[in-house]
Amino acid sequence: MPAARSTRTTAANRKALAETPISRQPPAPVALAAQKAAVVATLKSAFPVTKHSNGVAVVGGKSAKVAKPVSSFVATKTVLHRSTAPPQIIGRESEQAAIRQFLQTTVEKGRGGSMYISGNPGTGKTACLQTLIKQSLTSFPSVLVNCVPLTRPEQAYAAVLDALNVEYDGADSALAGLERLVFKGKGAFLVILDEVDSLLGSKQEVLYRLFELAAHPDSRLALVGIANALDLTDRFLPRLQARNCVPILLNFNPYQVNDIVAILQSRLDSVATGEPVIQKAALELCARKVAATSGDLRKALDVCRQA
Repeated sequence: MPAARSTRTTAANRKALAETPISRQPPAPVALAAQKAAVVATLKSAFPVTKHSNGVAVVGGKSAKVAKPVSSFVATKTVLHRSTAPPQIIGRESEQAAIRQFLQTTVEKGRGGSMYISGNPGTGKTACLQTLIKQSLTSFPSVLVNCVPLTRPEQAYAAVLDALNVEYDGADSALAGLERLVFKGKGAFLVILDEVDSLLGSKQEVLYRLFELAAHPDSRLALVGIANALDLTDRFLPRLQARNCVPILLNFNPYQVNDIVAILQSRLDSVATGEPVIQKAALELCARKVAATSGDLRKALDVCRQA
């Protein structure tokens, strides 16, 4: 009898299990959230990661930069921007030789002197000069002053001292402070006045004084003026000859087709990509259009970047 009772009990249990509905619904959201939190906590304990505001992630006690992939398209647009420094100066061999000789005979030897560089916009005047300054084997202070924002020519003295981080009492004493620096300073320094024609006034006394300071035998000022006009010194500064302070004249001619193509191709080659973003035929077409109008390299860069 006991054996029969056990058999009936087992059969009843099986029938009850068979009649119990099986739930096919996913686990409750609370349960999923708890499981996810448990997994995250386990991973954090095994691989601790700390993020800093400077973009560095510390994984397991070691720092690693979080690199973001840059597409070839974005990289190409960057190198074609006007403000991007060129990887190298293409062409302009005679102009480079003249600027290099000026630097070697003036500021690199602790002496003063002056040069006036002219040429149409976008002919590489400022870029060529700044590249050669970086390539100089002699270290010397050099500043670039844009004369366009100056409302009065006399402000050029203070602008130069501000660029050199030299203290002075006030705007009225800026010329005296510059003279002390030129004749009693510790070493030679280079001042580049970009758009120097903005300093033209009624009597041009400021420009005359700056070129006179650079031409003095005891001067430590190497002065380079940059503007578009080829005949600025002849038309507006005729007394430079009488004062024996005529600067070295250097003119940059507009770029030709081959020069523009070579410069654009050099910038594109600096981007490590497989398939070129801009085909060479397109570069040549752009170069011909620009060379036929102005020879302005900046326009060619803008056309390729916006294509």
